[in-house]
Amino acid sequence: VTYNKAAQAPTVTAKAGKTTGAISNIKVNGNGVTNAANATNAGTYTVSFDVAADANFAAATGLELSWTINKATITGKPAITDNNGGNYAAGTVLSIAKGNMSVDVADVNYEWFVGGTATGTKNGDYTIQAGDNGKNIIVKATAKDTNNYTDTTVESDPVVPGKAAITGQPAITGDTA
Repeated sequence: VTYNKAAQAPTVTAKAGKTTGAISNIKVNGNGVTNAANATNAGTYTVSFDVAADANFAAATGLELSWTINKATITGKPAITDNNGGNYAAGTVLSIAKGNMSVDVADVNYEWFVGGTATGTKNGDYTIQAGDNGKNIIVKATAKDTNNYTDTTVESDPVVPGKAAITGQPAITGDTA
């Protein structure tokens, strides 16, 4: 089982098998079954229970069953959006977008990098500076919830200010002689 932001408390059914003894004292990590819904975050959980004696079998107490909910890993890449129609020039404001990340932007901490160096801008928009021309700008994202996600960092594809995108087909004009 892997953490997915939703309640994942597995359904555990204890069957007495060939004994007719009643099952009692069911607990999840030492808490009564009414607290079992708390077993939704990454971690290991143990269900304990007792089975009463009957005519054929002795009582059994402290029986246990354990399961683990694993930390999730962020996959995919965040995207970079801008307020200038894809013209990455000085003054253009860049923002992070979900892209194809497996989590929402609200679930990550992020930081901007220019030419491989951290800009100091964290969890906010980045405004392209004149000195950024020709340098790759990326945003790196890590999960805020380190209890339920691994410490994986994902990064966007770069944008490069000062390099115009070429569209269409080139044409040769003039005299060829």
